[in-house]
Amino acid sequence: MTCCKGYVRPRPRQESARLVRVMPALASPRTMRPRRLRLTQPQTRTRHHVSVAVVVAVSPVMVGMRQGPAPIRVLALRTMTERPLVRSTVRTYIAVGANLGDAQAHVHAALHALETVGSVQAVSHLYRTAPHEAIGPDYVNAVACVDTAHNAVTLLRHLQALEAAAGRQRSTVNAPRTLDLDVLLFGRASVWSPTLTIPHPRMWTRAFVLYPLRDVAPHLVGDAHLAQVAGQPITQL
Repeated sequence: MTCCKGYVRPRPRQESARLVRVMPALASPRTMRPRRLRLTQPQTRTRHHVSVAVVVAVSPVMVGMRQGPAPIRVLALRTMTERPLVRSTVRTYIAVGANLGDAQAHVHAALHALETVGSVQAVSHLYRTAPHEAIGPDYVNAVACVDTAHNAVTLLRHLQALEAAAGRQRSTVNAPRTLDLDVLLFGRASVWSPTLTIPHPRMWTRAFVLYPLRDVAPHLVGDAHLAQVAGQPITQL
């Protein structure tokens, strides 16, 4: 077989059946060292992904009076299973409350529904309180500790969707509601926006937040905090 005038390419030696011919380049024609090339690069997040390592050998070929790159021959093919990609999570504390309909059932259902926004790590006792700075029947309240991969704004949107699914009507501020979900803390983050403030600005002045929060995060609520809300009646269910 001829590749250019005056030069006859020798027939390649028969290697093992596993050897594969691939395109030239990617290697210097002046080296014979095997090279390891990463041929695949994961483009999307998957639970597991596999990389392929290829060992090649390169030899120079005379083309006329100049050297040019020879075809690269794959000498070894090895797959390496890498560790799965893990999305980081943030520990957040979510207040759950209701005072319309079967409030206790609404709160229980919401605590289960929080599994759709993250991994629920702990749930407080249920507490009954009179409306504080609000109107309507008594509230049933709880706090859940949730590890979530969502950012704070996306988490808020998911919580508002759960409220809407429970029949929440936003008629007036502090109106009675079938379900109320508030982000109290989001890791160590501080957020100020027209729709979201973290830490929750009134959490330290509300007994129906502090008592259930102490159930799931006793390191966050001390006796001094509870003393500040001692005048607010609250009953554990």
